[in-house]
Amino acid sequence: MIQHPTVDLIGGRALVEIAEEQASRIVHTARPARPDRGVVVAIGPGETDPKGRLRRPDVGLGVEVVFAHSAGIDYQFEGRAFRLLRAVDPGSEILASIERMTV
Repeated sequence: MIQHPTVDLIGGRALVEIAEEQASRIVHTARPARPDRGVVVAIGPGETDPKGRLRRPDVGLGVEVVFAHSAGIDYQFEGRAFRLLRAVDPGSEILASIERMTV
């Protein structure tokens, strides 16, 4: 079983583990324009809107997501690459969630 760091995220943030084949690109300073993908390993509770209602993140744990390579903040832990992203609209940095279909 893979161990993930214990993280208490604030607001509508998501911690995404970046797919292995894309993690090696993180060390480069120039980010390509193509999107990255990864799996959500931690998620915050959400944010309150101006009327006091809780807006929950648009994704959940274990969901594979696509996000712009320039989005969020890079984070490395025990040799693995993560990205901290905003996951609540408006302003979500997550572009899409991926669901695998069996045909």
